[in-house]
Amino acid sequence: MPSAVRDSSELSAPCCSVEEFALRLRALMEVEKLRVWKSMPAVKQNHLFKVSARHWMMSGSIAEGKIIDDVVTAVTGKK
Repeated sequence: MPSAVRDSSELSAPCCSVEEFALRLRALMEVEKLRVWKSMPAVKQNHLFKVSARHWMMSGSIAEGKIIDDVVTAVTGKK
């Protein structure tokens, strides 16, 4: 699966501890094991990209610029 996430700092919120990150990552891995996840057409066709939720849940010009960067990286494979 293509991934725009390169390291743990991109998945965690600024206040997120190493332990919290590990819990979030394990939860994500459990979702990816579910039959319903694997049955989704986008998953089957490898048409999804993992990105940091941190700036996707925010608004403003800086967050929007980072969202654009995520999309470009996911689509082109280049940062």
